[in-house]
Amino acid sequence: MNDYTHVAGCFAFLPSEPTHDYTYPSVFFAYLFFALMFFLAVYFFIKTLRDGYWGKNSEDAKYRMLDSDDSERRKP
Repeated sequence: MNDYTHVAGCFAFLPSEPTHDYTYPSVFFAYLFFALMFFLAVYFFIKTLRDGYWGKNSEDAKYRMLDSDDSERRKP
């Protein structure tokens, strides 16, 4: 018999047997995924900081690339 039959209103639909909660694996997976993405972002940020992409000469690589592209195209 349903233990919640004496409750009137919208709570009368509650089951008498305990339900299984399958949200724990998905929540743990989500937190693991968020932590992995955060640590990868920090890792690549530190890597680019160490390689000099955030310093005063950070645009030099772009200009070197553009100069090498222009020099090959302008040759007749």
